[in-house]
Amino acid sequence: MLYYKLDPSHSLSTTQWISLLAVFAVLAVGIITPQQIAFADDEDIEIEIEIRDGSAEIEVEIDDDKFEFKLGTTDLEEIIRVIEVRTGIPRDIIEEVMEVEIKGVDEAESIVVNTETPELKIRAETLGDQTEVKVKLKFSSGTTDIDSLTDEIIEEFSLTREQADAALTIEEGDDDVLKEKFEVEVEIEDGISDVEVELRFVLDSTDREDILDAIVANTQLTTEQIQNNLDLEIEEETETFEGSGSSEVTPEGILSELDTSDVEDSVLAELERLQQENQQLRQEIEKLQQKLDDFQQVIMEQIKVILDTLASLRFE
Repeated sequence: MLYYKLDPSHSLSTTQWISLLAVFAVLAVGIITPQQIAFADDEDIEIEIEIRDGSAEIEVEIDDDKFEFKLGTTDLEEIIRVIEVRTGIPRDIIEEVMEVEIKGVDEAESIVVNTETPELKIRAETLGDQTEVKVKLKFSSGTTDIDSLTDEIIEEFSLTREQADAALTIEEGDDDVLKEKFEVEVEIEDGISDVEVELRFVLDSTDREDILDAIVANTQLTTEQIQNNLDLEIEEETETFEGSGSSEVTPEGILSELDTSDVEDSVLAELERLQQENQQLRQEIEKLQQKLDDFQQVIMEQIKVILDTLASLRFE
């Protein structure tokens, strides 16, 4: 063990003492340091997310260190972003190791989000000198926000040549007419979005290399493509209300008595409000990320100053 004898003539300045206290404060709070993440294997990182009653409880464990915090959101996309900001763990690692559990009112019933690789099928049918290529992708998402879902669809459907080559099967077609089609179906139920994307296009070639090139080019989707071809279905639980008579009154029955245009206007207004709130949250997260980066940089610089000071005190 090393002991340092402090000479009064070499006392630390006020700035250096503040820096030292800042370092100790950071260590005491339990912020995950970049060094912890850098030296931790993926199997040493555990992330558990429990969503219940409009909030989420997050537990992050790196090696023997455990960090817990709570968020007032159930949007998995936002939860992942906050975890990324607060812990510094890269998003790809978060998505790989996280375990998500969504609990309803009944504690005995829970839904575990499937974070496995999406189901991808690619089939090419040749007819003469032409080829009809069918690309179908299915996956489930823990977010119900349309903007976030759109980004996720773009990311998941954007195929590399290696992915296309591994999934592609070529066979002779039975139909006399080749068809083109693009459709995005999203079914939202109990906070989970089931997504199915189907793309068909016709290519004037039967060469496998040309087909692979076309698949890569045509699976690079845009936001406008998705939104213009989106078929959205929201499943809601039917609740029973006691009326004055013997018949049951359901939310569907109530809505049927309202003006359809009023309902549509109300839904669109609510959707617009939620999209604006989502955009504001994204901006706040970006600001917090920048502040965290700046803070970490300041801390590292102050640590260097302290270490240099201690080294000079040791050798003098």
